[in-house]
Amino acid sequence: MLHKPISSQSKAWLLYVCLLTLMAGCSKCNKTVEPDKAPTASLPPATQTGAGTFGCMVNGQPWLPVRQGIPLEMSNPSLGYDATFEGGTLTLGGSIYINRKFSEMVSMGGRGIGSIGEYNLTNSGVRFFFANESEEYISNENGYISTGKLVITKLDKTNNIIAGTFSFTIEKKDTGKKVTVTDGRFDMKYL
Repeated sequence: MLHKPISSQSKAWLLYVCLLTLMAGCSKCNKTVEPDKAPTASLPPATQTGAGTFGCMVNGQPWLPVRQGIPLEMSNPSLGYDATFEGGTLTLGGSIYINRKFSEMVSMGGRGIGSIGEYNLTNSGVRFFFANESEEYISNENGYISTGKLVITKLDKTNNIIAGTFSFTIEKKDTGKKVTVTDGRFDMKYL
């Protein structure tokens, strides 16, 4: 059987049909690409009910306490608050434990925290801490530069609920290495 040569008009039409088919198969060509959900969506909501939540972003990545392999008597996250000592003393933090091995910790605390409001984390009364297996960062000690804030959004001394937000940066003076904690939130009950 003999085939007729394809005319240039037929070639153009065939090329046009192929391009249309290719473009129709590419769904992203015809749609606006939705941006990925913000990483903060995986953090607990900023509530004020005593929900027992704690989370933040560490260097842009979601960070939540994990208690795999640790005894139930070890609270994670943990909160301690004493309204009667030094104008209100707070300790707050969470850890990542994998198979009974400490991996990372985010912690802060201080004194003079007696009401709703913003507390500057650079003063000597408030400390915050980030540590991991290889190195540790501690604020208000030689060799570290630190800035940040703790905001108490609820302090219910009748129902023992404390909730708020936090952010801070710790930098080692000698190496310049930083840990940046943002979008921190907690909502916990204290004894």
